[in-house]
Amino acid sequence: EALQSMGQNPDNALQQLADLPDSDLSLAILDTFQHWQNQAAACLAYAISSAVSVIDFEGVVLDGILPPSLMRQMTSAVERELDKIDTEGLIKPRLLAGQVGGEARALGGALLPFYANFAPDRDVLLRTEREAVPIM
Repeated sequence: EALQSMGQNPDNALQQLADLPDSDLSLAILDTFQHWQNQAAACLAYAISSAVSVIDFEGVVLDGILPPSLMRQMTSAVERELDKIDTEGLIKPRLLAGQVGGEARALGGALLPFYANFAPDRDVLLRTEREAVPIM
């Protein structure tokens, strides 16, 4: 609603932000971004703490279509939100702002076939005794 009232299309708001140089970001756009960032940062922090409760990650890279200055702000906001979550007994991962930008999602997806074909077999840990391959 806030974006529509400013004449912005909410369906491609992030792309619009990515296309603007930092100097062209109006206060209204930045204010709307701050509101969205606060909500998104809390959600990302919750997702990170949930993931870390299952697997100890050394670090988390946040990347995407946002301009570098806004991505750094988002990373800081996620860091602050992560500090609010009770992570007793968990190792807090290091948060980093990525540098790939808008191509991060495509590059991550492109790695999946490599991971599927060349990564260690994670399923070996989940096999039952009947499924286990005998060691010769």
